[in-house]
Amino acid sequence: MTKFAPYKAGDTFTVTHDTEAGQTVTEPVTVARVVPLNDGRTWRVETDRYGGGVMHLYVDRLGVVAVGALTRT
Repeated sequence: MTKFAPYKAGDTFTVTHDTEAGQTVTEPVTVARVVPLNDGRTWRVETDRYGGGVMHLYVDRLGVVAVGALTRT
């Protein structure tokens, strides 16, 4: 178990994901909040979407997401 999340509020990265319209896009996002999950190994990273709205990513201690791809900027 680790106490330290791989991201903090204010960090930026790019993420590739599917939109509600079914398109795949890559966009820059800024971390709004990081929430530790009960398993002690995973965090929910909350970001604001470039076009509006909120996106939640679930990451492990290395910052890797289960679905999609993200890259620190």
